[in-house]
Amino acid sequence: MNLFVEILTFTGLALVFYVYLGYPLIMALLARLKPCPVRAAERVNADLPRISLIICAYNEAPHVADKIRNTLALDYPPERLEILFSSDGSSDGSERIAQECGGGRVQILHEAVRQGKPAALNRGLAAATGAIIVFSDARPLYQSDALRRLAADFADPEVGMVSGVMLFTSQADDALNQSNNTYFSYEDWIRKNESASGSTVSVFGAMMAVRRELVQPFPPHIINDDSWLGLIVQNQGKRVVCDPEALATAPPPKKVAGDMERRYRISAGRFQLMLEKGLVRWRSADALWRFWSHKGCRALLPFFLLLAFVPGALACLLLQPVSSLLWLVILPQALWYAVSGLGWLAQQCGFRCRALELPWFITRGTFGALVGLHRFCRRTQKVTWKRSERAEK
Repeated sequence: MNLFVEILTFTGLALVFYVYLGYPLIMALLARLKPCPVRAAERVNADLPRISLIICAYNEAPHVADKIRNTLALDYPPERLEILFSSDGSSDGSERIAQECGGGRVQILHEAVRQGKPAALNRGLAAATGAIIVFSDARPLYQSDALRRLAADFADPEVGMVSGVMLFTSQADDALNQSNNTYFSYEDWIRKNESASGSTVSVFGAMMAVRRELVQPFPPHIINDDSWLGLIVQNQGKRVVCDPEALATAPPPKKVAGDMERRYRISAGRFQLMLEKGLVRWRSADALWRFWSHKGCRALLPFFLLLAFVPGALACLLLQPVSSLLWLVILPQALWYAVSGLGWLAQQCGFRCRALELPWFITRGTFGALVGLHRFCRRTQKVTWKRSERAEK
């Protein structure tokens, strides 16, 4: 019995280690031993591709003016930049603000009836005339050279899609902001190494550029439109890469509830992608391995963690004797969950303690995948999206 419990426990631990450290370290190693650099090339204005920048929004009136002004100020020839503002049932005048601030350069695509983000993306796509389509949201502000950085990567004919990097601008010294920064730094490191060794399966949806001929209409039921599009591009034999010099800035979520809602949505979308018929169908073993290691196993992490802890913990409590080795791996996990619980309690009480914040952030985010799974199975995760309150810049 003890042997069976140990097998379950160490299998769970091995899977958790692989997801958090094993796969990222393998990517870092491949990026150095078998690099696959993007053959980017800076171009003069006359050779720059025509870009259609599609901004999707729902009730983003407080942010629209800044977004439009930021877009108009980008270092990209105006005659080669088409700006489309796709409003999905906004009732706060978002489209009016975009038109007023656009100076005649912004094409407004407003649908009074809210249909969801895929519909908003498809409206923009149908009206776009550029050779490169860039999808964006209303809040992230691009650095002035972002479009030139994206365009340079398409000089490589093997590149089909380029994603940028998000930087949070809030200087608030709070748990949510610090934890988000830590998480996104970790995720960006994985994406950069995936790109440096081939293709990444993680895409920043607020700055994703793709060749027009590779884009397909977004299915109306798709939750994670950015990841879906990345898979579609790779299915056509093209690379999906992350450019760490194509930057956007945005304030982080201000409230835990808003941040968790985003995580629930992403988790539900991951399960949807895993089971979407005909989507994960590449012939490349490397592409399949990357998808399941980065996306599939990440979605299944709660089950790996439960496998690593629950059988061993029950054995330690109910079976005697158990091996010292089992105690050695169960006690640190029990301590982690205890510290995470204290982190939750401290948050409820408004008490700040850095040593408690990160464990609680990781545990909460990881097990939030179970909520996403529940929503996916019950088909309660909507494709319409909710505005989350953001911290001040």
